[in-house]
Amino acid sequence: MTVGRSPGCAATCTHAPGTHGAAGSAAHPETNLLYYSPAKRRWYITAGTNTWTFRDIGSTANFGDIADGRPLWAGDFAGNGKADIMFYSPSDDNWWLGSISEVASENAECAQLRSQIFTSRRDIATLQATKSGLDPKSPVDLAETREVNQQITALNQHISATNARMATLSSAHAGPGGKQLVWTFVGKRVGWARDQRRAPILDR
Repeated sequence: MTVGRSPGCAATCTHAPGTHGAAGSAAHPETNLLYYSPAKRRWYITAGTNTWTFRDIGSTANFGDIADGRPLWAGDFAGNGKADIMFYSPSDDNWWLGSISEVASENAECAQLRSQIFTSRRDIATLQATKSGLDPKSPVDLAETREVNQQITALNQHISATNARMATLSSAHAGPGGKQLVWTFVGKRVGWARDQRRAPILDR
């Protein structure tokens, strides 16, 4: 019997209980299955009852591949009757709690601003590559280096201004809104020994 189809996700994934504390099934349509794709580093949640479909609800790409062997905990950590996901991130030495929340759709201007930042960073990389090929002992190349540095400074200022503009917009969450897996900082590991997986050890 087919119960659902994943949206192009890798066959191997880490899954955890959904929004009501258990994996969904036809017998319990009020529950959902939360699905992580290591290939895409994105999270999906089931929709539908008799036949499942998976809906994209967010990314953890900035944390790296969290299916790297680090432990993940699922439970009602917020005390609201719904399951959350918690994990430790060795990259920033912090604990993060993921909760499914309704978020507003982002301002349409954000996509344009994000594209501008990407273009500016690409141009900076090109300019830096150009500068690395110049001879600082050559008067001509030295003048060109100064000009390139001025262009890089202007692009960095544009990136800062664009980020500031994005911060003034109503929503920090990319996408159309609706249910999203929102990550909240909940604590920092201080003075704990690390195991060989570089993650704290907790009793389950």
